[in-house]
Amino acid sequence: MARGISLKPWYQSKTLTILVVLWALFTACLGIMIVVIFVQPHWITGTADGKSVNFGLYRNCSDDLSDCSGSLNEFANIHSSAWKASTVFVAFSFISTFVSVAIMLIYWLCCFRSSGFGFRVSSGMQFSAGVCLLITCLIFPIGWDSPAVQSACGPQADVYSVGRCKVNWAYWIAIICMIDAFVLSYLSLMFIEREIEASTATDARQSAETGTMDDFRSRRMMTNGSYNQDTTTL
Repeated sequence: MARGISLKPWYQSKTLTILVVLWALFTACLGIMIVVIFVQPHWITGTADGKSVNFGLYRNCSDDLSDCSGSLNEFANIHSSAWKASTVFVAFSFISTFVSVAIMLIYWLCCFRSSGFGFRVSSGMQFSAGVCLLITCLIFPIGWDSPAVQSACGPQADVYSVGRCKVNWAYWIAIICMIDAFVLSYLSLMFIEREIEASTATDARQSAETGTMDDFRSRRMMTNGSYNQDTTTL
């Protein structure tokens, strides 16, 4: 950080306050997008028996979602162990995002002057969400070799090979959510850094002022002592 720049806590800076509000909005949007990719069956799309089939984390449906099979109540029947793990990791990412928003709301409403700890926890939660989504994006294609997928995508469908199917929009949204979570985690740390540096600058200035006052008092006491001594001698 360049010298001579006056740093302030985020709640005393109009620019940082706007950034924090935007951070909160993007975090809320992240949570909504995670819910969407969790419930939507549009991760990969293929054709079976002349009908379009969309596969999600735990269920598969037709294009108009009128004919679906699979649910969280039938978790054991999910087509692949990799998809079971993906379902759990996406759920964890949503929980982490929700906790980060809840913690910052509590700090904003109750103790925003000491929100550094809240930013640290939120940063950790968002980083955890990003890691969960990263793992999801890596292990979901492992389940493409399941019989249900091969029936719609052809026998050439295999691990990391989708066959004649296509990767649909929900998978790409998951990648965007992962990047968003890591960026928001970094922004949380940036707000902490600004608060800590502003606090350090304030402490240093107060220490310098205190030292100046102590020095002035010492000199004044020495001057008074010399004057009293001269008066006694006279």
